[in-house]
Amino acid sequence: MGVFDLKNPLTYNEEFDVVYSHLSLHFFDESRTEALFQEIFKASKPNGIFATILNSTIDPEIQTFQKIGEYFYLDPDGQSKRYFSTESILKYAKNCKILLLDDKGETWKDKIKGVHGLIRFVGQKI
Repeated sequence: MGVFDLKNPLTYNEEFDVVYSHLSLHFFDESRTEALFQEIFKASKPNGIFATILNSTIDPEIQTFQKIGEYFYLDPDGQSKRYFSTESILKYAKNCKILLLDDKGETWKDKIKGVHGLIRFVGQKI
């Protein structure tokens, strides 16, 4: 098991059966986001699984943010955030078999607010 600072290239001494990320890949620009997906699959064993839950473009909070790039926004506090769609994931999920991709995810906090739209992605390294 490993914990990594995603701002930096991933360093590891082993390959993983499963890599899981929960609402943590949305703070990065386009090039870092693409690099992260590549690094995660590189760190996976053959047939390894990458599972993640991501912010979605159908999230109501996005309406109060300033758009600063494709799928990239600035919140009122000045924090940049990436919002994904099921279509945008395909760009990052090259060279993997998609096992699950939809916008039906939710956290317990979202469920309380009636928000059901996080991107769920599970891919298998091929």
